[in-house]
Parts: sequence; structure tokens; C-alpha cells
Amino acid sequence: MNRRELIKAMGSLTLGSITLGSVTMSLSQATLAAQSSGRYWVFVSAGGGWDVTNWWDPKGSEVTSAGGRMTNYPASAIRSAGNIRYAAVPEHVETNDMLHTFTQKHYRNMMVMNGVDQGTNGHRIGARVSTSGLKAVGSPVFPALVAAPYASSQSMAYIHQDGNSETAGLVAKTKILSKTDYEHLATTTRYLDSAATTEDLIQKKRAILSNLIANETAGNSSNAMSTLRTARESSDGLNELLDMIPGDLSSDSKYSACEIAAAAFKSGIATSASFKLGSFDSHSDNDQRQFSQMDGYLSVVDHLLDQLEHQGVADQTTVVLCSDMGRKPYYHDGGVGVSEGKGHWPISSMVFMGAGVSGNTVVGGTDDNLRPIKLNANTLNPDENGIALTSESIHNALRRMSGLSGSVLDEKYPISGPFMNLFA
Repeated sequence: MNRRELIKAMGSLTLGSITLGSVTMSLSQATLAAQSSGRYWVFVSAGGGWDVTNWWDPKGSEVTSAGGRMTNYPASAIRSAGNIRYAAVPEHVETNDMLHTFTQKHYRNMMVMNGVDQGTNGHRIGARVSTSGLKAVGSPVFPALVAAPYASSQSMAYIHQDGNSETAGLVAKTKILSKTDYEHLATTTRYLDSAATTEDLIQKKRAILSNLIANETAGNSSNAMSTLRTARESSDGLNELLDMIPGDLSSDSKYSACEIAAAAFKSGIATSASFKLGSFDSHSDNDQRQFSQMDGYLSVVDHLLDQLEHQGVADQTTVVLCSDMGRKPYYHDGGVGVSEGKGHWPISSMVFMGAGVSGNTVVGGTDDNLRPIKLNANTLNPDENGIALTSESIHNALRRMSGLSGSVLDEKYPISGPFMNLFA
């Protein structure tokens, strides 16, 4: 018995108890009929709040904010790739300099938005507003919104690795499994060699599939249960996924998650994914911690982009890089043996790559106190009579680009504020 025959034999399995939010949606017949979106979305959050002056909103050490020196590298050392300017490495920092490697490799595909006002210094609210555009508790993240119309036709419509993943019961979020679990699903011989019975195989598959679903805290929704079971009753999507997953799946869970997400997009059983990487909350040793975390974060994002390219879905995927907040435009003394940390700051940056994005572009900026420079809502040029970039305005534009604007979901979870023509 080969893998495909085994899975086909067990394909009628459905999941057991799953708790989802009590939300009922009415969607257009055209949307319900779609089996695959053909359009994919990934959010990669930098946990804890990145220091944008050490990323793609560089400020030389000559810049002194109201609170003091902003960085530890001179303006003359600031680097660039095309139109994208990026920070130099301070002399005291040890790093693999993935900032340089990543920017030089991907700048043609990058749209950097600087001076993004999150409207908060808090981690939880910041994580919520950066991924949903909304501050209210229970607001669904963008990956959940955009995947919701495909919940009945895709068994893993929304893939979640870590971070804010509120769905408001609109769609089940699917956990990224470990390499071992996928090997169990993909390999029949390890069971057959141990003389496992068909019932053993069925129970093993049921346990692993159940682990795909993250528990929701809201009430039960019979509609969500029904659409989930409909999507899971067919083994075709799982067969396709297993065929697409690389045979040499990475042993590092962060990299394997990228490989699995890209394979799920290619197989047509997923529309969106969200990841959270790193710990950027640098209240001490800001520069070293930021660059060290940056090395890991950008290495994973680079791998994700390579996997999307490998699977042939890069041109159909929009990747969003964000963080819950920024860091203050000056250093503080963290105490004996610990110096030059930076506290929380509401002004951040976001980066967009892939489908629907104008690459090699910088939108917005900040002044010498790391405050947003106002922009004309249509031209996006600096305008003292304009408006500042906010997470709300960015998500409003994302909804427009994704086709969610004016939909039932858009009206149920409205975003206030003026529209900015960010993705023409």
C-alpha cells in the first residue's frame, strides 16, 4: 500500500470536537463556489517592537532627538539598495548583517512604509492593530478575514505559527505541525513496518489532524463546524499538500513552517498564513539585541520568499512584515552593566513584498524626533496639510487590494479613517 492509497482509504475521517466563534456569514455564490483563491497572504510579525532606525528608517548619530542621540552609526555610513536606505552596523555590534544581505537581494520587491503610527505603546494592542488594523479585543486579523470566504473549500485556509491570530470564529486556524507529524502523515512504511492495523492508522491520522486545529475561546458555531467538516472530509487537498512538501523538510521548525505554508498555497488548500518571530523588546543593549534578532528574523523571511518562489506562487503572494511597535528615538541607561536600551514607541514601519506591491519604493518618513511626516492621501508625497500613516489606513488599503472592501466582513469589522491610495 502506498501513501496515496493509504490516505484515500482514510479520507472520510472528520475531526472531533472543535470550538469556534459564533459568527454567521453570508457570502456571494461566486465566492462560495471558489475552490482556491489563487491569491495568498503572509504576515510575519517581529515580536516585541523593532527599532526602525536600525532597519529601513535609518538616522545617523548626528541626529539628536529631544531625548538624546538616536543611533550609534554616522549618517555617512547609512547604506542603500536602489531607493531603499538601511542602517549601518554600529561598531560594537556583532552580526551576520542579514539586513544588508536581505535588502540587497530583495529591494526590487520591497515597499517600505515608514512613520506608521500604531497609536499605542502596548504589546497586545500593538500586535492587534498591526495585524488587523483594529484595536478592539476580538478583532479578526487580516489573514483570517481574507481566508474566511474559503473556509468551506480549503482544509487549511488560514495557517498560523505564532503571534496574534484572532479569527472571531470566521475560520479555523490551522497549526503548523512538526516535521515528525508530517512524516507520520506522509510515510506509510513506518506504520507498516511495525505491523500496525488499519484502525491504528486511522487513529493516528485522527490524532494528528485534530492537532491541526487551534482551540478558539468563543462559543460554538454550527456553521463553522459544518464548513470545516466539509473541507476536511476530502483527502484530495491533503494528498496534494504531501506531494508539495519538500522531501528534505527542514529540522528547524521556523524554516519548515515556511516550507509547509508555501506548499499549502501551491496545493490550493490554504489562502493565508501568519508568523511571529524574534524577541525585539530591547529595554537593554538595544543595538546588539536588535541586530541579533534581525539576523534570525530576516533569515526566516528570506527562506519564506525562496520557498514561495520554489513553489511558483511568489507572484500571487503578498508578504507583510510588521511589529507591535517601534523603539524610542533615544537611548536610556538600563543600570549597572546594562546600558543603552530603548523603551516603547508608537511609531513603527511596515514592509510589503510581492503581489500588488510597487517594489523599490519608500512611502512616508519620520522627522528628527521619530514622528510621522504627514502625506497627501492620493499622491503620498509629504504634505503639511496631509495625514499621517496609521495601521488603520494601511489595513484599509489592504482590504481594498484584496477585494474585501464593501464585503459583509468589511462592514462587520469596519476600519475608520480616511482612505490612502497606498497600493495603486
